[in-house]
Amino acid sequence: MPTRYLKPGIRDSERIEAIASPDAEILFYRLLVSVDDFGRTDARPLMVKSLCFPMRLRATADNCAQWLQELVNARLLVIYESEGKPYLQLSKWDNKPRAEHSKYPDPPTDADKCMQMLPVTVNLNREPETVTVNREPSAANAAVAKPPVSPCPHEQIIELYHRVLPELPQVAKWTPTRKGYLQARWREDKRHQSIEYWERFFTFVHESDFLCGRAKPKPGDRPFLADLEWLITQGNFVKIIERKYHA
Repeated sequence: MPTRYLKPGIRDSERIEAIASPDAEILFYRLLVSVDDFGRTDARPLMVKSLCFPMRLRATADNCAQWLQELVNARLLVIYESEGKPYLQLSKWDNKPRAEHSKYPDPPTDADKCMQMLPVTVNLNREPETVTVNREPSAANAAVAKPPVSPCPHEQIIELYHRVLPELPQVAKWTPTRKGYLQARWREDKRHQSIEYWERFFTFVHESDFLCGRAKPKPGDRPFLADLEWLITQGNFVKIIERKYHA
């Protein structure tokens, strides 16, 4: 396996910023050092898990299927089929191959167009036929394609959090991890993709004595105060919606 380096331009890449979750971004970097000289590899989620996360038990095949879809949505790779098996090709792969041929099948002849335009969907429930690809742009494809997700308005949501929940810790620094959490919550459900939703969410949080430090703590403890990062972490976010912190 050749030594590969990340280029500085990755820091301000719009495609990298379009990745919905930090875990999917980690998968992308691991794919960069795992694909063959032509930027290709087996796209079956179980194979991707073995290739990219051999030591990480919590990274499952289903996780990898979801993260692959996020990378497809960000147009960082294309997934195609050959003889019923899915393969992936990294977009904009410009490494000079040492080998004459890839051991993986070639993408369709219109692969460049596929990488830029065509929708790809991953079925999380089936392993051998995990991935399907629409190879030709058409009205039929447009009908089944997922609508594009609007960019997450991070600054507006942070300002809303400060306005609705002034008693909670203010955001001093918006780190990549925090940005990834909020972007994942925004993209995971169409209902989350509006400022009105987040105003209702923060108002609901304000109604919780526990989350806002109004609940009487145990002797010797300080009142708990949630912050924005805590609120948008997936597990906490779900519990809030399920009213686990509301009396």
